[in-house]
Amino acid sequence: VLAEARVKYAWCLYSEGGPDNLAEAEKIWTAIASQEPKSEWGGQSRWHLVQLHAGPKREWQKAVEMCAAIASDFPSGTFRHEQALYTRAWLLRTHKQWEQASAAFEELVRYYPAKASHPPIIRYMEEIADGLASPSQASNR
Repeated sequence: VLAEARVKYAWCLYSEGGPDNLAEAEKIWTAIASQEPKSEWGGQSRWHLVQLHAGPKREWQKAVEMCAAIASDFPSGTFRHEQALYTRAWLLRTHKQWEQASAAFEELVRYYPAKASHPPIIRYMEEIADGLASPSQASNR
C-alpha cells in the first residue's frame, strides 16, 4: 500500500511539472524500482521512469535501455513485458534507428504474433523497411 501511494504521489508531482517536481518524482520512482523492481509497483515506477526519460528529460536512449531491462525482468505474456517491447521498438523507430527498430519489432512479433497484423505495427514496419532502403525517403512518410 505504501509503494502504491508513493508511485501515485510521484505521478502527481510529474503531472504538475517543473524541474523540482520532476526530480522528486524521479527520486521516488527510482527508490521503489530499486527496492522491488519486479513487483507491480516497481514495474509501474519503472514505466514512469521510461516516460520521464523519453519525454521531459529527452533521454530517449536511456528509455530504450530501461525498456530492454523491463522486458527481461517481466515474463512474456505479461502487460509489462509487452509494453516494454513495444515502447522500445516504437522509440527506436521514432528516432530513425532503422536496424535496431527492425530487430525490436521482430522481437515484439516473435513474442506476440497477433501484433503482426495490427495496422499501426504494419505501418511502422513498412516505414522501417523504407528507412533501411533509403533513409532520406523514410522521413517523408
